[in-house]
Amino acid sequence: MKKSRVLFVINTLDRGGAERSLINTFCEKDFSDRQVDLLVLTGKARLIDEVPEYVHLLNKHTYR
Repeated sequence: MKKSRVLFVINTLDRGGAERSLINTFCEKDFSDRQVDLLVLTGKARLIDEVPEYVHLLNKHTYR
């Protein structure tokens, strides 16, 4: 069975409320039946280390 895909897009992962909410969503919701992709638009990602391993980061050029 092929997993459905979910794409999350956010401007930055730089310690704001939306960023914290997104990481909490990753940690609290069960995404085992889906492939989860994340696109950080600006590449600024101080919180990138808190993103779970199952989340596939689409832009590899993020910085802290």
